[in-house]
Amino acid sequence: MAGEQLAYITHLARTQAISDGAVYRLNIDSNGTGYALYVQQAEGFVLIPSNNFLLPEEAHVEVTKADGSTVDHIDFFPNGRTEPASIRLSAAGQNDIVLICPSPTETFSLANAQGGVQ
Repeated sequence: MAGEQLAYITHLARTQAISDGAVYRLNIDSNGTGYALYVQQAEGFVLIPSNNFLLPEEAHVEVTKADGSTVDHIDFFPNGRTEPASIRLSAAGQNDIVLICPSPTETFSLANAQGGVQ
């Protein structure tokens, strides 16, 4: 359920960025226990109301860029491009869920057990 919700938010961010002509940002909180969607406005990035999500207890989310660095956000651009990255959702006693965006022109997709996109 948390993986489906996160996949939906990445799709929403990309779609809204294109529709609104604005940069959207998926921001991961500093503890990795939640995430939120922001939109860029003149004063910087502003939280979109009702798009702030807490993960279930003992769950954790982490974003890794293509170069292997861990970051706290992914940007979605008005031209449909996205920062390539992988998002890993983990929880005690459950298999990790991994979403991957392998290139700027692709969307996030669920990765299979071997690390490829399904």
